[in-house]
Amino acid sequence: MTADDNLRLIREIEADRAFLLAVFQQNPELLARAEVRIRELFEPLPAAWPAEAQDRLAALRRGELAAVSTRDEVFGDLDRQP
Repeated sequence: MTADDNLRLIREIEADRAFLLAVFQQNPELLARAEVRIRELFEPLPAAWPAEAQDRLAALRRGELAAVSTRDEVFGDLDRQP
């Protein structure tokens, strides 16, 4: 594929993604049945991470925590706190 082909493909993918997200946003029943990773795109972001979460992220970056494969492995228990 040429660079122009790649750019065209990326633009098509972006347009398709925007369309699908608009469909989910306009149809709450469809969004309720969507995969978790799709529903997460519509969840509001927290105003700020709790201090403990920031400490864990800093420790991970310093190499003090073992490598993890998912966000939930680092912050999961913090998400469930009231």
